[in-house]
Amino acid sequence: MASLKRVTHKNGRVVYRIVICMGYDKQGNKMVRNFTCPVSQSATFRQQEKEALKYALELEDRLKSGNEHCDNRLLFEDFSRKWLENVKDTLAYGTYVGYEQLLRSKILPYFNGYKIAHIRTSDIEAFYRTLTDIYSPAQSDVMPMY
Repeated sequence: MASLKRVTHKNGRVVYRIVICMGYDKQGNKMVRNFTCPVSQSATFRQQEKEALKYALELEDRLKSGNEHCDNRLLFEDFSRKWLENVKDTLAYGTYVGYEQLLRSKILPYFNGYKIAHIRTSDIEAFYRTLTDIYSPAQSDVMPMY
């Protein structure tokens, strides 16, 4: 559940600080995300609180469903496992098993320890090159086409 705190700035402007717990990491440390919600300054206290609570609940749903993944500390392994669990119900069983095997045997060993925010196009291209090196036939095995 998101926690809200009303903050009044020196100039009288009111905002709400939102703290959302994202669970715990492997060491048992709590992972939180902090946000600021601007509210209508002409609204009453109750209306502002309702507006901030609605925003916080929508934001929490988006974050926990995996639609928002801009956390700089999120590891690729955690993200990929969360993604696989989210799409599990929409995939055929064989497709799910295939995805899970590819992740476990090829993708996760390569990207082990990478943070999702730090993976760049060049990293993906390098991974792709390793796959093509492994699975492409040797030049001597290729028959020339005339």
